[in-house]
Amino acid sequence: MKVIIAGAGVAGPAAAFWLAKEGHEVTLIERFPSLRVAGLQVDLRNEAIEVVRRMGLLQAVRERSVPEMGTIIVDSKGQENIVQRKLEIETESGVQGKTSAYEIMRRDLIEILYDATKESVTYRFGLSVDHYRNIKGDDNDEQGHKTDKVEVTLSDGSKETYDLLIAADGQGSRIRKHMFFYRPEEDQSRWLGVFSAYYTLPRRDYDTSFCRMYHATERRLAMTRWHKQDMGQVYLMAMSNTERFRRALDRDVASQKDAFAAVFRGMGWQEERILHALTDAEDFYADEMLQRRSTMWSDGRVVLLGDSAYCASPIAGVGSSMALIGAYVLAGELAIHGDKDVGAALASYRGVMQPLAEQSQRLPKRSLQAWLPLSSWSVKRLHVAEWVRSKGKGAQPWAKKARDQRWLLPDYPEMCWRSRSSAWASLPSTARSSLTEDSRSRSLRSPRACSSASSTVTDDMWLPSHELRKEERVETFPAHFPTFVFAAFAIYVPAFLATYRAGPSLQVVDDEIDVVVKEVTVSPNDGSAPIIADEVDVQEKVLLREAPVSSWKILAYGAPNPQAQLSSILTFLINGIFVALTADALFRARILYPADDLSFVRLGYVSNEEAKMLLREPDQTKMPVTVEIRIADAQPPFEDPIWRLAGGLGSTTSESDFTGIVTIPLKFKNPRWYEYRTSNNHTGRFLSAPRPGHLSDKMGGKFTFLSTSCILPRFPYNPLDHALAIPGLRHLADKLPELSAQFMLFLGDFIYIDVPSRFGKSVDEYRMQYRQVYASPDWAPVAQNLSWIHVLDDHEISNDWDASNTGVYQAAVEPWATYQANVNPPKALRAGTNNVRSKDSTWYAFAQGPASFFLMDTRSYRSRNKVPFEDDEKTMLGAEQLEDFLAWLARPEPRGIRWKIVASSVPFTKNWPVNVQDTWGGFLVERRKILEAMWDAGARGMGVLILSGDRHEFAATKFPPPADSHWPASAAAHEISTSPLNQFASPFPTYRQTDEEDVKLKYIPSGSSKFGAFTIENIDGESSLQYQLYVDGKEAWNTTLIAAEPAHAPSSSIWDFLKF
Repeated sequence: MKVIIAGAGVAGPAAAFWLAKEGHEVTLIERFPSLRVAGLQVDLRNEAIEVVRRMGLLQAVRERSVPEMGTIIVDSKGQENIVQRKLEIETESGVQGKTSAYEIMRRDLIEILYDATKESVTYRFGLSVDHYRNIKGDDNDEQGHKTDKVEVTLSDGSKETYDLLIAADGQGSRIRKHMFFYRPEEDQSRWLGVFSAYYTLPRRDYDTSFCRMYHATERRLAMTRWHKQDMGQVYLMAMSNTERFRRALDRDVASQKDAFAAVFRGMGWQEERILHALTDAEDFYADEMLQRRSTMWSDGRVVLLGDSAYCASPIAGVGSSMALIGAYVLAGELAIHGDKDVGAALASYRGVMQPLAEQSQRLPKRSLQAWLPLSSWSVKRLHVAEWVRSKGKGAQPWAKKARDQRWLLPDYPEMCWRSRSSAWASLPSTARSSLTEDSRSRSLRSPRACSSASSTVTDDMWLPSHELRKEERVETFPAHFPTFVFAAFAIYVPAFLATYRAGPSLQVVDDEIDVVVKEVTVSPNDGSAPIIADEVDVQEKVLLREAPVSSWKILAYGAPNPQAQLSSILTFLINGIFVALTADALFRARILYPADDLSFVRLGYVSNEEAKMLLREPDQTKMPVTVEIRIADAQPPFEDPIWRLAGGLGSTTSESDFTGIVTIPLKFKNPRWYEYRTSNNHTGRFLSAPRPGHLSDKMGGKFTFLSTSCILPRFPYNPLDHALAIPGLRHLADKLPELSAQFMLFLGDFIYIDVPSRFGKSVDEYRMQYRQVYASPDWAPVAQNLSWIHVLDDHEISNDWDASNTGVYQAAVEPWATYQANVNPPKALRAGTNNVRSKDSTWYAFAQGPASFFLMDTRSYRSRNKVPFEDDEKTMLGAEQLEDFLAWLARPEPRGIRWKIVASSVPFTKNWPVNVQDTWGGFLVERRKILEAMWDAGARGMGVLILSGDRHEFAATKFPPPADSHWPASAAAHEISTSPLNQFASPFPTYRQTDEEDVKLKYIPSGSSKFGAFTIENIDGESSLQYQLYVDGKEAWNTTLIAAEPAHAPSSSIWDFLKF
């Protein structure tokens, strides 16, 4: 189709993007001589974010988002009464705050849309539509459709003909005025009686990156927001002086400034500063808020889009979001119906969008008055109400459920996007627009890829997810459903008592019926002659007895019977015991073992030069705590076993949960056994590490380390076990003496904050979960003498975490840093440097003996999982970490290091199709970059091994380079994924090879406790890595990998040609 769009704001370019993508010829005109880049700070919410994601522009929006941290309500003296930090999108609750996760200046959003369309759309500036005329087609096409057109008269006097005119020229749309000129009754727009103005305000040093909102009396509101280091904006809003404002709006800007200055004089707070800036402002803009409503959105081949159709007013805060959604829906309906049934497409567009438009326009007058108080008492009442609301569970000021929570964003497979069932397209628009929450949960999605990739995407932002969380896929641990268990038992108790008291059930034994017929003479009442009639006497005898009672049915169904008291009591006790066991599993550890007074020491990273220790001591009477060490295998006369002071802590505070770090310098550079003891009675021993590139004769020329992930205390559940028992650690403790491991590389899910149930989101809640693992009676045997180093995964934050550093991330990562990251290896070197390490990074690198290690952070920087798998901008690591990691892979290592070992909390293989979007299988573009860098390292003679966990299964996978590539077959990388150390195991296979890119070597799903031992040694001049898998304490599989020799290129040196 040939389409013309009027208006280059948000709606126009967004519609142009989709229509041009569908192959239409699109012209976009704008009455200004260039892009209109002035405007307010806007936010994107709910479905609009998904639309931008589908456009591939979400990263660009993120990069240009304003750094607003939240909103603060202040009083007339500037006192901060209520602080609401920015609420990120929470797909489970649909809650967002006044400050959205995607705040952006309108001009930046317009420029992003312009850059995305300027190559495929014809832009013509300085033009507008003065008039239009629909032209009915006289001829039919091959399908029998009329070839209708629309003729537009442009502001330069020219006339042009198009198949469709889209009016995206804002709430003051000239095209809209023309559409309703002869039918004003169709236009149901309404003025709200609220007047607003905005203009630039220079920033001062004390202006923080919070939006500040001030409610003055007499229905006035002032607000400041900051989008630059030196500049921001003032927003003024008033719901009074209606006639004064309306007269001013009909005049020049100076009159409008005078009106606002007069009304806001005496408001308090930053009055002088705000009104002074008002006088000097060159970008002042004022208007009365209105809502655009009408009974029709289209006229022939002309359609309204965005504010011209359904403006909700700035106070609703959804203008840009509605524009983006509307553009997507309009293009989608045109794609469904095709250019031969445009009328049906426009009607369907209104049918789909109208419910959402009506919801966005629901602004009760009383709510506006409450938000713009009249008196000082009303202001205080509002502040108190918002303060109380902010203290409620999960509540924040202004936090609101998504307005369109009952509105479903359509998928349009015709626009090459992941589609729902094709039934969506066949539904009438009225049916599609009226889908309820229940019907949404029943609608089906069949993922559809636009590229050649076979990846699938689960979009659970609005549809209830039918995919179980990892910890709920197969486990029947009853405490996963505590609310249901306790609620069901609360119903069961009175039902049990009522049934028991209802009396016995009766059973019919015999039923006899006797019928006697006699002739009798009957005299009628009217005096007529008597008549003879039959008299029938029917008697029934029913013999009953109590129904027999089946004890097994009472026990199986839980229903009591007064005839079987013992069975009834027994079935009640059985149900009561199950409920008690659920309560025990949930609450015993929390109530009896919060571990507040836990005192312990654990070994962190140990190198050949130093050893890091984490020490916790809440008892201040034991301060200071000192640490002493000595050589465990001293060799006189040059060495002695004397205890020497190595470090200590002067005090601990609640800010760090009474923990501290002690770094112990080591005297000998070669591996030695050291013993340590603390003044608060903790002891242990550790083995220092070999120097990079060297193997220790003390260890028989072997270098051994361990790896696993996932710990859930008290699994499998045993009511007789300790509340903090971790049986998997017992298996590990049994094997440690014979393994002589250097360290444990733990690959995440050290705690499960949300299993069996999440009890809170505070820092204290996360801290307690760590303390309870360290307080386990099974912890000390595996930690006193073994170094543990860690990476971060989702259950240290929240299941399948992909929301970067938003939401609960900060509360989660502080305890993780306290208990694990602070005693981890050094931060990784920055790319392009030899000694510079980022202070704030959460990825680590080190070298010991024959191996170099890189510990990834796969949670803090990743894109949303639901972004298409083949999206070029989708990232697991983030740009900075990826750059450092690729530099580490390419960096030459000291002589003797033949292995590069990568620690990833999630599997690198895509052979786990269940929840694959949470693994590297959902990040295929970045995965490919990494694989190529690994093959490069392999071609240089490095063995590349990826270690992962997360899946509660074991799998070994090979990643061979393509057969026709320049990499030799020996450059293949390998992955060994081992978990859990103590968690449920999958009872059925979930891993399967689907292509020759990821080749299965071994797969073992069973076993609730798994860990692996890696031993590297030189055998016959080759660097050999032996892996041993232990399942439930027994060796279940082993294999050996050999580091390939480097592929040498032919040398041109003269010395290679000389023979001696």
